[in-house]
Amino acid sequence: MTNPRLIHAEWAEFERTVVPPEAGPRQRREMQKAFYAGALSLLTVLLRGLEDGEEVTPADDQMMTHVHAELVEFGEQVVREAGP
Repeated sequence: MTNPRLIHAEWAEFERTVVPPEAGPRQRREMQKAFYAGALSLLTVLLRGLEDGEEVTPADDQMMTHVHAELVEFGEQVVREAGP
């Protein structure tokens, strides 16, 4: 693994592309907290939802499908709200 700080790398990309340039330090820090809270929530969902064992089960696959669908739906909503 070349970069062990994977979430940090995603935050940096998010900050670069989404956080307004005029955002002050407090707004940036609050957005970073929310970003990391979302990452932690997703990890919690995955750890609680995956079944024990090393093999992927149909239930694991279904859970990941639901997570993916929810995130895609949210992303599409954000794009719609942003407008043209």
